[in-house]
Amino acid sequence: MYHVPYDKAGIIIGKGGETIKEINRRSGAFVELDKNYLSPPGTPPERVFKLRGTPEQIVTAQQLM
Repeated sequence: MYHVPYDKAGIIIGKGGETIKEINRRSGAFVELDKNYLSPPGTPPERVFKLRGTPEQIVTAQQLM
Protein backbone atom coordinates (compact mmCIF):
# COMPACT_ATOMS: atom_id res chain seq x y z
CA MET A 1 0.00 0.00 0.00
CA TYR A 2 1.17 3.48 -0.88
CA HIS A 3 -0.31 6.46 0.97
CA VAL A 4 -0.57 9.87 -0.72
CA PRO A 5 -2.19 13.16 0.31
CA TYR A 6 -5.82 13.28 -0.81
CA ASP A 7 -5.23 16.16 -3.21
CA LYS A 8 -2.32 14.39 -4.97
CA ALA A 9 -4.18 11.20 -5.95
CA GLY A 10 -5.53 12.80 -9.13
CA ILE A 11 -2.01 13.58 -10.30
CA ILE A 12 -1.06 9.91 -9.99
CA ILE A 13 -4.21 8.75 -11.78
CA GLY A 14 -3.98 11.35 -14.55
CA LYS A 15 -6.56 12.42 -17.10
CA GLY A 16 -8.57 9.36 -18.09
CA GLY A 17 -6.24 7.17 -16.04
CA GLU A 18 -3.36 7.71 -18.46
CA THR A 19 -0.69 8.36 -15.81
CA ILE A 20 -1.50 5.30 -13.70
CA LYS A 21 -1.61 3.15 -16.85
CA GLU A 22 1.87 4.43 -17.76
CA ILE A 23 3.13 3.66 -14.23
CA ASN A 24 1.78 0.12 -14.59
CA ARG A 25 3.34 -0.28 -18.03
CA ARG A 26 6.77 1.10 -17.10
CA SER A 27 7.07 -0.67 -13.73
CA GLY A 28 5.46 -4.00 -14.58
CA ALA A 29 3.55 -3.73 -11.30
CA PHE A 30 -0.21 -3.38 -10.95
CA VAL A 31 -1.22 -0.15 -9.21
CA GLU A 32 -4.83 0.69 -8.34
CA LEU A 33 -6.62 3.14 -6.09
CA ASP A 34 -8.16 1.57 -2.98
CA LYS A 35 -11.64 3.08 -3.19
CA ASN A 36 -12.67 1.64 0.19
CA TYR A 37 -9.93 3.28 2.28
CA LEU A 38 -10.96 6.00 4.73
CA SER A 39 -8.42 8.15 6.57
CA PRO A 40 -8.59 7.67 10.35
CA PRO A 41 -10.42 10.49 12.16
CA GLY A 42 -8.13 13.33 13.21
CA THR A 43 -5.51 12.65 10.53
CA PRO A 44 -4.92 14.52 7.28
CA PRO A 45 -7.06 13.12 4.44
CA GLU A 46 -5.19 10.69 2.22
CA ARG A 47 -5.75 8.12 -0.49
CA VAL A 48 -4.18 4.68 -0.69
CA PHE A 49 -2.95 2.87 -3.76
CA LYS A 50 -2.58 -0.92 -3.77
CA LEU A 51 0.59 -2.18 -5.45
CA ARG A 52 1.07 -5.76 -6.66
CA GLY A 53 4.08 -7.30 -8.33
CA THR A 54 7.61 -8.35 -7.52
CA PRO A 55 9.52 -6.31 -4.94
CA GLU A 56 11.50 -4.69 -7.76
CA GLN A 57 8.35 -3.80 -9.70
CA ILE A 58 6.76 -2.27 -6.59
CA VAL A 59 9.85 -0.15 -5.86
CA THR A 60 9.87 1.10 -9.45
CA ALA A 61 6.15 1.94 -9.28
CA GLN A 62 6.67 3.85 -6.02
CA GLN A 63 9.50 5.83 -7.59
CA LEU A 64 7.33 6.71 -10.58
CA MET A 65 4.48 7.78 -8.32
